[in-house]
Amino acid sequence: MTGLRSVMTLIAMLSGMTVPDQWKVLLEEMFPTCQTIAQTAEEVTRRIRSIVVEGGKAVSSEDILKIAKLKPKDNSNSTTIKMASERIKKAYFELGFARVDISITQETIQPSNLSGYELVDITIRINEGQKFYIRRVEFAGNRVTKDANVWRTLGLRIGEPYNPLRISESIKKLNKLGRFERIEEKDVEVSINEQDYFVDLLFRLKEIEER
Repeated sequence: MTGLRSVMTLIAMLSGMTVPDQWKVLLEEMFPTCQTIAQTAEEVTRRIRSIVVEGGKAVSSEDILKIAKLKPKDNSNSTTIKMASERIKKAYFELGFARVDISITQETIQPSNLSGYELVDITIRINEGQKFYIRRVEFAGNRVTKDANVWRTLGLRIGEPYNPLRISESIKKLNKLGRFERIEEKDVEVSINEQDYFVDLLFRLKEIEER
């Protein structure tokens, strides 16, 4: 009987019905994970009514929504919002907007009822900032390995938009060469000129000594 009550309580919670406090306590004591499951399920029941994009200039609102993978009538929760924000930021990084700031908010329009979901309006606010370009890429510590070989491995180009995420990719490529001691992000000096909007990169390398 107790197990049946717990299940009934969970169902009631997910349906937006009023649940007596003593039942909630009983549920949490017998099934510690049920509260988390119920909260997650409650988030999933948010349904998007409309989406507005503000502040974006370099990328059209239509493309922003495609990148974010959000559209009306879709379900929405904290995970989908976080992933949408990360997708948009990544797209702007690829264009050189290293200081872009993304904010996504949800406003409840219709509270959850017996239908099992609530309607929300989503606003995506984008502060693009300035576009940065790579001005210089230098290497230090490669006494034997030629700069040209390192250049080919990095895949970076002077004058291209600066993408912070490509630094990590470049480090992985250099580590795969097997010619240098393990390189980490702290071994890459990034100098950003906020006035002229260019970036200088210095990779500090240490070659593995041959035995």
